[in-house]
Amino acid sequence: MVKHKNSSSTLGTGVFICAHGHPADGCPARVGEDDSSLPDSWKEGVQMNFGMILDFVIMICGVYVIYETVQMKTGSKIPEMLTGKGFLMEQAKDPAGFIRFILPYTLGTGIALLVSGLFGMFEILETCPPAETVMRVALVVVIVVYGMVLMYAQKKYLAG
Repeated sequence: MVKHKNSSSTLGTGVFICAHGHPADGCPARVGEDDSSLPDSWKEGVQMNFGMILDFVIMICGVYVIYETVQMKTGSKIPEMLTGKGFLMEQAKDPAGFIRFILPYTLGTGIALLVSGLFGMFEILETCPPAETVMRVALVVVIVVYGMVLMYAQKKYLAG
């Protein structure tokens, strides 16, 4: 009987069970056989690693930022995430100007977060690591630049 390379269980039957739930000698990914045609999830087992969780959180952040941007545009109300906790809108110099100025930047940042999260979750750039690295660095640049633009807008339009 052949033991699968990911096998550690006999389930009390004396028959080794692979990571995919097949008996080890009936598994398509048995040791010593060509497994190049098998999906990666069969070779490695389906695992949700920290990177996928992080990409999911980034995607959710992107959805939330886009949602708040739409709410800001339709309701003409500045979300608390852009002003800070406890900011009184009555003290703002020009809330309408702030919304006009910051809206495209906020929408662009939300879209960048969403796209980056989706690309990471679905491993679209997995086959080209340099492109994935460029995407990650570009996302960090977008977030830093957005933070600087947001601080500028807060000083110009909100600080009284």
